[in-house]
Amino acid sequence: MKKTPAALKRAEDAILAAKKYGDDDVKYLSALALIYEDRLMFSESKTTWERVLEINPDNLEALAGMARFYAKEVEKNKFRVDLSPLEDEDYFYDENLARYYDTYYLPLYTEPLSILKKGFGKPAL
Repeated sequence: MKKTPAALKRAEDAILAAKKYGDDDVKYLSALALIYEDRLMFSESKTTWERVLEINPDNLEALAGMARFYAKEVEKNKFRVDLSPLEDEDYFYDENLARYYDTYYLPLYTEPLSILKKGFGKPAL
């Protein structure tokens, strides 16, 4: 069978129809999970492999499918950055940038806050 999108969709439909008669059949679930992988439907594939592992925890094909899923997740997220705030020295490795940060950036944001916290003096009567 060629792995064209239409062929994969037809195969998925056939397996889903056959699965109605044997809901916990590992063979059908495994075939369905492989089709989901080929169709790049990774969350469905993961869910189906998890179902296979619920039925048969030692199923090597399902364990390999889960390994492929997690390998794709690692590959997909390897360039993500941690967006949590870091210390100043973690952001600036260049002395000039650090000096600019201390001279211009910090006063721009900290001085208005300190003015707001102190208030603008006594209200006019």
